[in-house]
Amino acid sequence: MVCRPSSLVVGVNAVRLKKLFPGRRGNGGICILGPTPSGRMILENFRANGREVDCFVDPQGKFRGDSWAGLPVVKLEGQAQLPRLKRMGIRQFVVVSGAAVSRQRLYRACIEAGLTPAVLTHPTATALQDVKIGAGCVIGARALLGAGTVLEENCLVGMGSLLDHDCVIGCHGTIGAGTTLGAGTHLEECAFVGDGVVVLAGRRIGAGAIVVSGSVVTQDVPPGAIAAGASARLVRRGRAEETMDDGR
Repeated sequence: MVCRPSSLVVGVNAVRLKKLFPGRRGNGGICILGPTPSGRMILENFRANGREVDCFVDPQGKFRGDSWAGLPVVKLEGQAQLPRLKRMGIRQFVVVSGAAVSRQRLYRACIEAGLTPAVLTHPTATALQDVKIGAGCVIGARALLGAGTVLEENCLVGMGSLLDHDCVIGCHGTIGAGTTLGAGTHLEECAFVGDGVVVLAGRRIGAGAIVVSGSVVTQDVPPGAIAAGASARLVRRGRAEETMDDGR
């Protein structure tokens, strides 16, 4: 599967940036897009790797307050101004907030603005031989990636998750904390698997599909569908683009 960048761009308040990063031009700052509890966990992941983050960025401008987890929050105010992040010293980013399609668009927008996606693997995570990790991926604490597993761009793997050998996680895929994927599981682009899910070996989760937390997946999940329960049953069918754009 090939992930192609789009023409979307995101913006930010230049005056506030000048106050945040005086004299920081060219110093390689890092931002996390999404002042959320998940964003806080990613901040701790950076720190566990000995890396400091400069700020959170709110893609929607709806965050109440000027700081989160002890860091300033920059509120975006239009797509055209995101390149100012780079001019003010930010060079790398991680996307946290939003539904799969929102994360996809924001990721592409950041790249078009000249920012570089960070790759972040917690020191307590384990990746066995021949694992491939794409740009923008975040691997949580105590996660295990089995031999031959492939993560494409902008994937999130939650803490304590176990991916058996030869799994494939498509671009912008999300795997919740404590989830287990059997050998050869394939998540297509923008698929979302919640916390504590078990997926049996060789199953395919279609593009834009959602698997609800705590489910046990024994069959393939079609693109755009929502599956829940043990054993998981489809609670909604739909085209992938409908599910990915519905605001989840």
